[in-house]
Amino acid sequence: MWKKVKIISGLVVLLLLIANLSFGQLKITIKLADQAFSDFSWNEAIDLYTYAYERDKNNAYVVRRLADCYRNIGRTEDVEKWLKVLMEMNEQTPEDIFYYAMALKSNGKYTDSEEALKEYSVLRPEDGRVNLEQSLLDYIDFLLQDSTRYEVESVPFSTPGSDWGPVVYDNKVIFVSTGDPENNRDPKYVWDNLPFLDL
Repeated sequence: MWKKVKIISGLVVLLLLIANLSFGQLKITIKLADQAFSDFSWNEAIDLYTYAYERDKNNAYVVRRLADCYRNIGRTEDVEKWLKVLMEMNEQTPEDIFYYAMALKSNGKYTDSEEALKEYSVLRPEDGRVNLEQSLLDYIDFLLQDSTRYEVESVPFSTPGSDWGPVVYDNKVIFVSTGDPENNRDPKYVWDNLPFLDL
């Protein structure tokens, strides 16, 4: 009898130790992710927060940080995904709802974006961004009424990376670009792992 009690007690102690180690590892992972976040190393932070989320799917802080990281690197589909997870957990703040509306708008879900914006405006009626964003949604609706008249195409010198700021100089087009991210050109920004900008 005492032998069984000792074995069961030993197993309970072992399980408690394992649970404690696991919790400690989770705390360390979140701390490392927070450090990467504060260093603007968004991709590193994403990897660490994702690891933490896989170990604790009920941690609203981690979910919000994942949404923030993806927002900072412009991956709006992922922002939408993680803010939706946060809302399903019923842990959203008014600011989360605003960012959710912005992600939906960026992803072409204009009706859903308008609904989220209305929800936000009830919570924060004093925020002037609501009127501006509603005006933009109205303008998008106006543009879409005539969208079959135009076709948008990439210019021949466009790269697979980020290109912007074109100007004409000496009868040539000069623009800022990361170039092709697949060419592994160094150095790279820590926040999005893309090469430094070049002309």
